[in-house]
Amino acid sequence: MQAPLATETSAARVGAQDEDEEEDLEALALQAEIKTIEMDCAIMDLRRDLEMQEALVADWSESSKALREGVLPHEWTDEEKREDRKMQGGLREAQEHVAELRERLHRLEAARPHAS
Repeated sequence: MQAPLATETSAARVGAQDEDEEEDLEALALQAEIKTIEMDCAIMDLRRDLEMQEALVADWSESSKALREGVLPHEWTDEEKREDRKMQGGLREAQEHVAELRERLHRLEAARPHAS
């Protein structure tokens, strides 16, 4: 009589393993979905930051051009020339930062898993 009991116990173990495997697969699927949502949020945040930085750099560039209008470089004082070099250096750094943000955004978008 022990043989049928052993078979029932073995079948119960197999059923429990199947349930555990199914739960593990569901948990992995949920984790993947959470990671995708987190990446989507990071991409949206980075897009927002990039747009703001691009606007600020464009404004800065336009302001820089406006300051130079009507004044020839040979009319500038040494202090004005130093300030202009400093401002142009800062503008270049800001433009490089925007380029880095843009590249980071492209990498994130390329790494994002596609919805299935």
